[in-house]
Amino acid sequence: MRATVEATELDLAKMAALIDSEGNISISTTKSNPSFHSLQITVGNVQQTLLEWCRDHFGGAIYPVFYKKRPSPRRAPIKRWRIQGFNAAAMLERCLPYFIAKQEQADIAIAFQTTFDLPRARVTPALRELREQYRLRLQSLAKKGPQQAPTVKPPQPGLGLQQGSLFAP
Repeated sequence: MRATVEATELDLAKMAALIDSEGNISISTTKSNPSFHSLQITVGNVQQTLLEWCRDHFGGAIYPVFYKKRPSPRRAPIKRWRIQGFNAAAMLERCLPYFIAKQEQADIAIAFQTTFDLPRARVTPALRELREQYRLRLQSLAKKGPQQAPTVKPPQPGLGLQQGSLFAP
């Protein structure tokens, strides 16, 4: 589905924040054809109005999430908004200045999508390998679980820090 509302700069900032917090940027393959690659951006939430806002401003579609196990009756059903391919890359390019956490992922996704610039071009083994490398780089950045915290050096003695003060004078 195409966007029905023209996105403003504020809308781009909102979308970047949504992707940073509730979204996922991925390059997927299929089991039947592992050499086929596709850029996808998804935002999952229980609030239908939030997902409709994404669809109205940026296009894409809303899908229900199906679980293998029966969901708890105490939880609201989750739905996902998804946009793919060139539309996803174009949206990422417009949101690029506003990303905080997923700036590098957006850069990789945009670079990946540029490998599809030639319509109906024959996909060479080298091009397949390049796309797979982009997929693996993006996947390594998006891994779940605890991330290694950056090391912070303790302040040097004699730098004018007062005992119990959070800020240097």
